[in-house]
Amino acid sequence: MEQLRKLVRKLYMTNLFNPVKLGLENMDKLHKAIGSPMDQPDISVIHIAGSNGKGSVALKTANTLRLADYKVGLFVSPHISSFRERIQINGEPLSEAQVEKYLKEIYDICEEQEIPATFFEVTTALAFRAFAQKEWRLDATNVIKHPALSIITSIGLEHTRILGDTVELIALEKGGIIKEVRRLVGSRRGTNMIEGKETFEDYDAENSKISKAGLILLQFHLAEQTFDTDKTLKIILPDTIDAGVKIRPPCRFEEMDIKVDEKNVRVILDVAHNPQAIDYLIAKLRANYPTANQRIVVGMSADKDLKYCTNILLDYVSDPSKLHLVEASHPRAASISSILEANPKLSDSHYEVLKQMI
Repeated sequence: MEQLRKLVRKLYMTNLFNPVKLGLENMDKLHKAIGSPMDQPDISVIHIAGSNGKGSVALKTANTLRLADYKVGLFVSPHISSFRERIQINGEPLSEAQVEKYLKEIYDICEEQEIPATFFEVTTALAFRAFAQKEWRLDATNVIKHPALSIITSIGLEHTRILGDTVELIALEKGGIIKEVRRLVGSRRGTNMIEGKETFEDYDAENSKISKAGLILLQFHLAEQTFDTDKTLKIILPDTIDAGVKIRPPCRFEEMDIKVDEKNVRVILDVAHNPQAIDYLIAKLRANYPTANQRIVVGMSADKDLKYCTNILLDYVSDPSKLHLVEASHPRAASISSILEANPKLSDSHYEVLKQMI
């Protein structure tokens, strides 16, 4: 157990020493070193990209396949309470012993071959290693050469220092998961941005576009975050779709009641992490709780657009004293002082309220 804690702690600190860089060189080396498990012909892969909705789509897809008696490996991020949640086999997270064993193997490889792998690259290799036992162009998961299906959920501004500073440039990176002679399922927000690529010569068809490369670009007009899974799985397993999509991922507009001074207080947990997701969250709050007197407790990563995101939240709560900032004990966390500095609308008096709350 102590060895596992040390390895996971080392993993969390990885990006402080090995900054994220463009390219797949590290991941290609790691993938080959662990035996190229994703190249095995008996492993079918569904590859999901996008700014928002990936986790929900992945979880519901995995659940549907599992109900149809497939053996399913699931790789998602981030986790909610345990790192082991990121990698699951048939609905069960990896055991502590498995994580310790595979992490040690991967770090030994990185040391022996001098591979400066990042957090995501190490975690991806860990997932691939685990799946072997039982693109966007710059994405570590893009070493997957022949996915049975690729999915692009929705696209918004995120990771602009790496992916580009426009939605079109980010869409191009996300579109890197598309491989020839394979199927692509995407949302209106996801596929509209990549249809202009020269490699796609599309022909109109009812509710779809089929390219010469054999790609199927399904255009959906349903609500963001939920539409992809339903349409995608009807292509694959129509008999298990209804049961599969009923599962609700944690912290995706998760509603619960807690007792405060003998009264029930409704609490909503959500992992919205960029402007597009926060806009969606606020729209849902307005629709579901139009007259509620609400407070928001929020923590953010330092690489987010702090001013823009807090402005969305301030516009919703109206009173700055109802927006409470918290700071996670993580290297990527934005400090309360940096958020206050980014947005002058968060006053000094508000800072005192935040300090008392924390």
